[in-house]
Amino acid sequence: MATLLEQFEEQQQQHSLLSDAATSGGFMSIDKPYSSNRSVTNVTSLPLQATGSPYTSDRKIFIQSTMKIDPPTSIQYVAVSNNIITLAYQNNSISRFDILSPENAERYEFKKPDDRIHKILQDPTGQHLLICFKSSQECYYITRNAKKYRQLSKMKGHVLECIGWNKIEQGENSTGPIVIGTRKGTLYETEIDPHGGFLGRGRPEEYFIELYQLRTETGQEPVTGIRMEPFPYSSSSTETKYLILVTTPSRIYHFVGMATRGESAHTMFQSLFEVYNRSVDEKFVEIPRSLGHSQLCVWPAGGEKPPKSFAWMTGAGIYYGNLDFTSEQLLVDTRLMPYSSQEGSASSGSDVPIAMCLTQFHCLVMYKDRLEALCVLNDKVVFQESHSIRRFGPLLSMTIDPVTMVIWTHADRKVYKYTIHQEDRDVWKMYLSKGQFDLAKKYCKGNTSHLDEVLTKQAEFEFQQGKYVCVYVVINYQVRTCDCLLRSNYISCRSVGELGSNLNSISPKVSNIYLCKGFHDNIHQTFFFL
Repeated sequence: MATLLEQFEEQQQQHSLLSDAATSGGFMSIDKPYSSNRSVTNVTSLPLQATGSPYTSDRKIFIQSTMKIDPPTSIQYVAVSNNIITLAYQNNSISRFDILSPENAERYEFKKPDDRIHKILQDPTGQHLLICFKSSQECYYITRNAKKYRQLSKMKGHVLECIGWNKIEQGENSTGPIVIGTRKGTLYETEIDPHGGFLGRGRPEEYFIELYQLRTETGQEPVTGIRMEPFPYSSSSTETKYLILVTTPSRIYHFVGMATRGESAHTMFQSLFEVYNRSVDEKFVEIPRSLGHSQLCVWPAGGEKPPKSFAWMTGAGIYYGNLDFTSEQLLVDTRLMPYSSQEGSASSGSDVPIAMCLTQFHCLVMYKDRLEALCVLNDKVVFQESHSIRRFGPLLSMTIDPVTMVIWTHADRKVYKYTIHQEDRDVWKMYLSKGQFDLAKKYCKGNTSHLDEVLTKQAEFEFQQGKYVCVYVVINYQVRTCDCLLRSNYISCRSVGELGSNLNSISPKVSNIYLCKGFHDNIHQTFFFL
């Protein structure tokens, strides 16, 4: 029978430090979802067939299911937040319902035969919804459980592209001050109160004022994304320091300043942008290679805490980085992640990225015929799901619920849902391949075999770097050195005290011992001898 030491050494020989294999594997297919024959008047999320233990990595990271729905006509847009899903159809109708109770759907029709819905914009709580029309350039507002929509007359003549929602002041009865981006590159501020005016009969928008005009050397570009984030611990009773990220197809801007309620019309962000209008130069990064469209995402997308990372979809790739509110730069560790088919990424055809969303460790990129996930730790494609254009038409849009972190895509008459399953399962390998041992140990998450590998590789690395005279690994009170020249120098001990005395007999420099974090108290530890 092999000794514990021989078993341990045999196990360690199966691993290799900093190998390419450390960043692959664990992404296997699952069976297709069940079909459903429920009434077409109902909407239901189809169950998935379970494959394997939920604690193993034999399932895809992003698991697809299909929403059973029979739309009245082609689906143009899908918006989802806080489990509230809104579907905009080609016939200018809207359906809106809670995913957990789809039988209580709200339906709205717009009698505009010569017009079409340009975009729907829903806030993170699912309470507020704006619908913008293309030709008439009219905008309408719907709040949850409202029987009718209301026109936002002050916004007429503007084609809305995106909204920066106010995470501090928004609520059920008001959007709070929000920033709107238009097709002509103009930023506006407004606040929408569904009960505005006498008995709710007045204008819902309290004001609509211009804040800033974005211009490039080639002229005006549409605003494609806005994200407003208050600095942590920067609020007072009258003002709050904000970071406002704004994107166009070729630029990402960041504006920083104090937002405060004014005496006139209760504006909040006018004072912040006045500084840039008067004297301060705008800060931006420009990537000239444009898709004609772009998208801005942050992670986490919801919650009270500020996001930690961001991603901007451009023609040259995904501009990715971290957000550090303690740094003067704010956007740090930035880089350009290439698409899987970089050569054709900005050309016509199925290789043009259409939409994107961001999770903790992945950028999901949607094309007409597939969905791909790039790992942000190594820029590699770790997931791909094909879509049949011939059967279902091209994929049209993608969004992520900022509350539930469920991802949604749709085609002409299909809506797909992707749930995230253990997306950090192989993160420890990737950090190990980079030599980031503390992070590798963190994401082992109690897996003893994974931690064995990390601790051993860390010990070998430290010894090779000359930081320690001798390095020992302790397994079940058996000690061995990581240096192959001293591999015979191991001993068995029955107690920690006996271990200490025996170690002193091996090395005269054992007085300083650093105990590396392990588990099973004194049964499995790694010691470094200085």
